[in-house]
Amino acid sequence: MTKTLNALFLVLFSIALFIGCKEDSYTPAQIETSVYNTLRQQSDLSITLEAIEMAGLQNELRQDNLTFFAPTDSAFKAYLQDLGVDSLSGLYNFYGAATFRNVMLYHLLEKKVKGMDVVNSYILTAATNSNGNNIHAYITRIDKNISLNAFTARVSERDIEVGGSVIHKIDGVLSPLTLNGLIRVNPNFSKLKSAISKSQGNLETILNQENQVHTIFGPDDIAITAFLSGNGFTDWSDFANSNSYNALNNLLQYHIISGETQAQDLKNQTYNTLFTNHWIQIVKEQSGAINIQDEKGSSPAAGLKTTDITAINGTIHVLNKVLEHN
Repeated sequence: MTKTLNALFLVLFSIALFIGCKEDSYTPAQIETSVYNTLRQQSDLSITLEAIEMAGLQNELRQDNLTFFAPTDSAFKAYLQDLGVDSLSGLYNFYGAATFRNVMLYHLLEKKVKGMDVVNSYILTAATNSNGNNIHAYITRIDKNISLNAFTARVSERDIEVGGSVIHKIDGVLSPLTLNGLIRVNPNFSKLKSAISKSQGNLETILNQENQVHTIFGPDDIAITAFLSGNGFTDWSDFANSNSYNALNNLLQYHIISGETQAQDLKNQTYNTLFTNHWIQIVKEQSGAINIQDEKGSSPAAGLKTTDITAINGTIHVLNKVLEHN
């Protein structure tokens, strides 16, 4: 009798275990929830999905804690038309594999940013430049309206939550920006943008060249306003008329050095600027602050407010003061 009960118990236990295992295999927690999987379920993101797969980014978009700006199909079609290519394969061939992949990575942030958390600022994307440094975009929010890179793309549908990540649909396709591009999209650089566009020479062209890498020490609007008013000028046209447009070009070149130098790599030394035979002196304080002494010995020295704003062709460090040369 005991043997019979033991056998019956084993049979019932095995059945219960089998049923339990089958139930476990279908628990909702085991269904993949990722940005990549969610893109597959969005009918108006089919071209973006194809682009992700073409770029080989499926695993990157299966990670958690991401933000992905997903161009809609209509946005991608308009982008292809603007570039004069008739298909995604044509775009892939137009860019080449590495650039195509980088363009798609430029739509990805490696942290979760919901619409309500957006502040007007540069944001770090997963795209990188030739030195392996992550490239920035600029995001703007006015009330509930969110745009990227000065309205290159607008968020048309926001906060599609996917576990610990989020997707925002956008009405344009983004491309990594040059140094000139990063200056142009930031409203706090409006006076620097104006100076570059007014200057003689080919400075704007140089800052747009992806294969010419530079570091810009860029004074923001507050710094430039103080410089102009402190010297009796109302704007850059007034400055150029009193000096020359060539003098404006020299002043701008005095804020640029060759090569990309991120803040951690700046050394306590002089650096030659693009303004030939003129230098700036980097001073790294024990507190961690980084100051720049110009040739005129201005006091106090200019300080770096923000560092490492990175473009496809270099980096921008934001200054609180305009540098002056001899």
